[in-house]
Amino acid sequence: MISRDGIMVEEVCDRADQLQRAQTIIEYGLAVVIPSLFACMLFSYVLMQELFSVFFGLSIIVAATLMIPAKIISDLHFQCWSKHVMPKKMVNGMLGMIYISEVSVFAASLLSIYKGLNPQHPLTFAIIGGLMMVLVAVLAFNDKYGKTLAQMDKRCLHLTSEKARDKVTSALRTVGTTYEVSTAQNGFLVSLKADAMNIRIKSLGTSASEIILERRDGASEALIEEVKSEIAA
Repeated sequence: MISRDGIMVEEVCDRADQLQRAQTIIEYGLAVVIPSLFACMLFSYVLMQELFSVFFGLSIIVAATLMIPAKIISDLHFQCWSKHVMPKKMVNGMLGMIYISEVSVFAASLLSIYKGLNPQHPLTFAIIGGLMMVLVAVLAFNDKYGKTLAQMDKRCLHLTSEKARDKVTSALRTVGTTYEVSTAQNGFLVSLKADAMNIRIKSLGTSASEIILERRDGASEALIEEVKSEIAA
């Protein structure tokens, strides 16, 4: 089967799967791998300092390696629509990172007693307090935007924001729906009040744009899929 933009449906699904896998790699990298290496660095500094540089080097390598799935995500956003889940996955990654880091700092401070170090150094409390503040901020962001992000679809186009706006409005005229266009920060906002949808167009430089389709309660999924297909055509 071939989609409206001439791409095999199976190929589109495969790209969406690749995108989801790359996002999951970054999520688990942030939530588990990087904070675990940080924990190993802390414990090695207290117990086996000769391993500190090894874990430090591994941390740099892992952080650099995460650029590969990030590049894959960036490329695939220009090839298919996807749920706008990356901010949510980043929140999950941050929660895991904060939790493991918090526990690691606390445990390392207790172990340092046996090495004659000072676990009550002000810097220790500053780190723990700072992590708690970041945790509160992340939870507040998730509480405020979590539901909204789950109702968004995203795609990027190799077009300026003005040309992307023209393509979106042309697609909406094709499907026969009414809309209003207004200027927004760094782009445009296309409102479909009668259809419970908004389409945000954001400039990504001189030759690329990001399109975010926001659905509200009562939006027609059939219409949304038709609009997405016309924009991608």
